[in-house]
Amino acid sequence: RLAPVADRVVHVGPSGAGSQLKAVAQFVYLSYNAAFGLGLQLARDAGIAPEAALHVLRSGASAHPLIGARPGALQDPDTTARFLVWRALKDLRGVEGREHIDPAGGQWLQMLEAVLTQAGERHGMERDLLEVLAPLFGPPLQPR
Repeated sequence: RLAPVADRVVHVGPSGAGSQLKAVAQFVYLSYNAAFGLGLQLARDAGIAPEAALHVLRSGASAHPLIGARPGALQDPDTTARFLVWRALKDLRGVEGREHIDPAGGQWLQMLEAVLTQAGERHGMERDLLEVLAPLFGPPLQPR
């Protein structure tokens, strides 16, 4: 019985398909994190106040629970709402069968890995994705 660890169990295919689907879900989540963080950097670079950018992003077509909950949680030093860069990269690198991915999807996967790798190398692999992708959440990050 899986009831203690899951509300709903879904059969997704043969052995290994569940791990692959987890990698797909992480890819989508990480893509959203990267787009959100880089979007906040674009707003900051354009001189838009962080509060205004967050207000619009929380109420527009880009609205997502991530925008509502994680930014505030990251300001709490005791938070457990962290998704560390090294863990994100581990999940992305776990995608099997890359040679069968459509070229556009493969390029997106490579770009996402490169963005996270560079951010982690610059600011620390033990930091949260949003901390390294969106310095809006505090003073500009210094390399560790």
